[in-house]
Amino acid sequence: MIKNYTIKFVFVLVTTLVSFSTQAQGMKEKTADKKFNMLAYATAGEMYSELAKKSKATDHQIRRAAECYRLVGNTDLAEKWYAKLVSHEGVKAEDFYHYAQTLKMNEKYDLANKMIAKFAKMKPNNSIGKVHAGNQDYVNELKSMPNKYVIANLGVNSSASDFAPSFYSVDGQTNLLFVSARTSNTSALNNRLQWDGSNFLDVFIAKLGGDGEQAEIERFERGLKSKYHEGPVSFSNNGTIMYLTRSNYLSKKKGSDSAKHNNLKIYLSVKKENGEWGELTEFPHNSDEYSTGHASVTEDGTVMYFVSDMPGSKGETDIWMSKKEGNSWSKPMNVDDLNTEGKEMFPFISANHTLYFSTDGFLGLGGQDIYKAQGDGKGNFSEPQNMMYPLNTNHDDFGFIINENQTEGYFSSNRDGITAKGNDDIYRFKMNSARPLAEVKEIKIKEGEYKLAATIMNSENGKAIAGVSVKLRDRRTGEVEEFITDDKGSFLNNMEGRSYEGYEMDYDVIISKKGYLSKTVPFNKTFEEPGTINLSEYINTKIQENKAGNEITEFCEIKAIFYDFDKADIRPDAAVELSKLVTCMKANPTIKVEIGSHTDCRASDVYNEKLSERRAKAARDFVISKGIDASRIYGKGYGETKLLNECDCDKTNKSDCTDEEHQMNRRTEFRIVS
Repeated sequence: MIKNYTIKFVFVLVTTLVSFSTQAQGMKEKTADKKFNMLAYATAGEMYSELAKKSKATDHQIRRAAECYRLVGNTDLAEKWYAKLVSHEGVKAEDFYHYAQTLKMNEKYDLANKMIAKFAKMKPNNSIGKVHAGNQDYVNELKSMPNKYVIANLGVNSSASDFAPSFYSVDGQTNLLFVSARTSNTSALNNRLQWDGSNFLDVFIAKLGGDGEQAEIERFERGLKSKYHEGPVSFSNNGTIMYLTRSNYLSKKKGSDSAKHNNLKIYLSVKKENGEWGELTEFPHNSDEYSTGHASVTEDGTVMYFVSDMPGSKGETDIWMSKKEGNSWSKPMNVDDLNTEGKEMFPFISANHTLYFSTDGFLGLGGQDIYKAQGDGKGNFSEPQNMMYPLNTNHDDFGFIINENQTEGYFSSNRDGITAKGNDDIYRFKMNSARPLAEVKEIKIKEGEYKLAATIMNSENGKAIAGVSVKLRDRRTGEVEEFITDDKGSFLNNMEGRSYEGYEMDYDVIISKKGYLSKTVPFNKTFEEPGTINLSEYINTKIQENKAGNEITEFCEIKAIFYDFDKADIRPDAAVELSKLVTCMKANPTIKVEIGSHTDCRASDVYNEKLSERRAKAARDFVISKGIDASRIYGKGYGETKLLNECDCDKTNKSDCTDEEHQMNRRTEFRIVS
């Protein structure tokens, strides 16, 4: 959920429905509006899309379709509907702005700049429009030092969302705390609120080894757990004072604003002499009517930087500052030097008064970018500087922390890539020598030194395939080179004259041929001994015929997805596999896929058929929410009619099989239907 819907600040728990317009609406639009107001954006988006397709679609219907897909992170479909909306007379300034941000995340920067210019014309005093107008070449500048950082996916990550790392140092021992949706939450509200099956958030602790990698992971302070969201968390005073962001829930009482929304609050706790944490107390400037969160406090505990959408905010969320005055905190001051009309989030104040934060309001590559600004200790800051690629990407990059030596640290991102494990992941980075691109060491291939080869075969019968297009897209420059396989299914190419920065190849390998399923596979390799580099030795270069009835699980490298007993929720591990299906279908835009869901035998035939239909619908809704047109994906429930083992039930719906054996039958399978 968090990877695709950047809900990283205001976790809204809807407890009642808001009122609806009394204007005449069709039943579908009324239902879509109801779903939208319940935050069921994936379902609402599909319904609005059906309405927006029509020739007489209203601005409201098209805008809502675009908003739904933007809010769930489906930038492809969001772009589609914003493109239609901005051609209408009723287009608003905010439509151009959101369209531009969506285009950035799709790396269509030239068109994004044009939309920002239209936004700026309608909002001439908006700082976002002004800063873009002053620098049209910002993308090249932000990507001019690709070797500035060494970045690696951290071992703490799971298939769910893991984000917002925080140092927890006590007496010289440094641990890493982070927020995760990896555990189940038994709240009765969970399924209703987390429409993609994600859990409520908890705080975990990873004990770091001497190399900065984690040694073990466990939940942090179980006594702090509620049935809603906990995290992020930070500390001051040698780890003895804690600042916890949490849903507005204390002493088993949930607070709500006037719209019945449950916002976030900052809670403090002081560690007792016995090492246990004391009772949570509220930050005095919390309110039921707005959110406060993401506190970062100077080590001496005297200055707090936090995020809020309180009255007086410049944008959707701003960074605020409060100073400790005796036993209380001063009236918050808006840190105007850092804030825009966009979203500023996840501040981190370092020992030298440098404030790191994420924002979508300055010049960036897309989504949230990480920035830094030098402070004077009094709330004044220099002009924010983008931390540049590859720390920042066209995805959300946020939750940055750095060590005292300013040489390495951690951050969160929902970026794509072969190492990505879940929705949001935590990454470790180290600073490289910060040299301009022109000075980055590179290798230039000499005659006969290296050759590049591959053999493409049919995944079903192992036969070589002639006439296959193999495109290599350089992930740094975007340049594409194409090779065609010979009658032996192979190509061999001299690499003479090519240059590679940092002695490293970094490609997307795109394999395609008419009548076969296309695939894109990342390939990264450092040059070593001269010779032939055979792609087929490092990546799977087999392709599958595009035939109705074929299963695509193996080709798309999808693992089986399973369900809990008597449940239809998409578990975090299943969400990862369904995302692979989405990627595969985007690479093959003509195929249509059936999602076939099954149950075990432990209920009546009628009940199990309905349960399997709910499972198929949940999987289908997930795929649609990620940008696949609804006409390309079908869901069918088979109940208990296709058990994989002999775990039949008797007339009382009981069986001697173990739960592990029953789990094999609670599954979803995929096959091509056309």
